[in-house]
Amino acid sequence: MTPMRAARLHAPRDVRVDEVPVPTPQPGEVLVRLDRVGVCGSDVHLFRGDRPAAYPLIMGHEGLGWVEAAGGGVSPDRVGDRVVVEPNVPCGVCAWCRRGRGSICPNKRSLGVNAPGVLAEYVTIPSSHAWAIDESLPWQEAVLIEPLAVAVHALSVSRLEPGDGAVVLGCGAIGLLLTQLLATVRVNAYAIDLDLRRVEAARRAGAVEAAVMTGEAAPGLAERLRRDGAWSVVFECSGTASGAAWCLDAAPRGGTVVLLGLAVETIPLQPLRVVREGITVVGSIIYDHPDDFRRTIRLVHDGMRVGHLVEHEFSLQEVERALVDAGGVLAGKAVVRVR
Repeated sequence: MTPMRAARLHAPRDVRVDEVPVPTPQPGEVLVRLDRVGVCGSDVHLFRGDRPAAYPLIMGHEGLGWVEAAGGGVSPDRVGDRVVVEPNVPCGVCAWCRRGRGSICPNKRSLGVNAPGVLAEYVTIPSSHAWAIDESLPWQEAVLIEPLAVAVHALSVSRLEPGDGAVVLGCGAIGLLLTQLLATVRVNAYAIDLDLRRVEAARRAGAVEAAVMTGEAAPGLAERLRRDGAWSVVFECSGTASGAAWCLDAAPRGGTVVLLGLAVETIPLQPLRVVREGITVVGSIIYDHPDDFRRTIRLVHDGMRVGHLVEHEFSLQEVERALVDAGGVLAGKAVVRVR
């Protein structure tokens, strides 16, 4: 087979489209021919050098394509399946995996992070992590299944019920998907961001209330939400330490703070208030295999439509621009067309 094109990160802000060998599927794996790939905030952080990486690294993890070949032990009937890639592969044997918590497996293989990613013409993945989807599903919907699964997992962690209220801080792709998911399951969402365009996108996604929050107004808004009593869960989706601190300030008595953002800085915490007011703080990272992806695909096949969040499509040769724009000028989702 001729070499394939792949977007490889050689150093911070140095991404190149190189020719590399096409991978060979091992037993239990399939070879996926990629069609489109979503650009995630974590890709932007890797590109900027905010997270460590073993260079050169094939980037990307939100992949959509078709099964091109099957490794040993995989049914040949899988060839030709249109699939969405579940890019985090837990080890399956550690204590956390045995408890069904593969999302926090310390040994997991993560495409585009510690293993070759999907910003390439081909990738290999365990057959169990190549989820078949309908050919009729528009690519704009299908390419967002992976980040939507992140929102589905966060919702399950929150234990929200229909009729409850939740605050979503940060209206990037995950925050917007979470806002729409909350609306879909009849949870009232209050969406907050610094960017008016994203706040407007949150309103279109189904937020019952939405606000642009400036630094000066942040303490007053946190106090108002805390005293309101209508918002029992606060989701942190901004990925900033200041956002996490604000969410703790905004949490009501008996409420829950769900942290999705991956800020590395420390923040102050007053144990007295957490204990006295019965506040729960919980982390939510990626998703647990296989239940969260299964639920997500069912939601999309049943009619949940999120493709309106796709703002711009780039070619593989434009991958550097896609990464820069995703971390700056775009309010919606950036997608790379591989073919």
